[in-house]
Amino acid sequence: MEMYQRMADELLIACHECDLLHIKREIPLGGSARCSRCGSVLYRRPADTVDAALALTAAALVLFLLANFYPFIYFKVAGRIEVNYLITGVFTLNDYGMPPLAGLILLCSILAPGLKIALMLYVLVPVKFGRTVPGLARAFRWLETISPWGMIEVYMMGVVVAIVNLLAIASIDYGMAFYCFVALFFVMAAASAKLDPHLVWERLE
Repeated sequence: MEMYQRMADELLIACHECDLLHIKREIPLGGSARCSRCGSVLYRRPADTVDAALALTAAALVLFLLANFYPFIYFKVAGRIEVNYLITGVFTLNDYGMPPLAGLILLCSILAPGLKIALMLYVLVPVKFGRTVPGLARAFRWLETISPWGMIEVYMMGVVVAIVNLLAIASIDYGMAFYCFVALFFVMAAASAKLDPHLVWERLE
């Protein structure tokens, strides 16, 4: 019974506006299927977005490396300049006796985004060139699992709050890594938006 229900779910789709059932049919790239009763869009098949997602992910990799290896922020206090990198906050929190918070910052700002970029490249490069590599489907499932943990925007909000508080006691200059990290947020968001899971699974099959 479950098998028949699953087959019905794969073959039929209900209109979101009038609930009329339709049989799913193959549509061309860039096309859309509309309800025969009310004309609402049932589903779309976007144009091949693999190229765009791959290009954006490659750009995200470059920005990620620059954000981690170049100075993030310079603090100037009493004539002394302190250079801070992206990882500096993790070490500082650990030194102040807050290892759980340091670990969370490390996960959300460095490990998860880095792993997400690596998995996207591992999936998109073979999909682009029509190749098969070991564990491709499993890697794509991991990508969907870890995506919520790459919360760069939350880290950036914390940085902004810290900068506002420190402006009263120190002069602050922004390093290249700061601008790369801000750009990384927008590039990764665009890459995720361009990555069409249905198209990827179709290619994997």
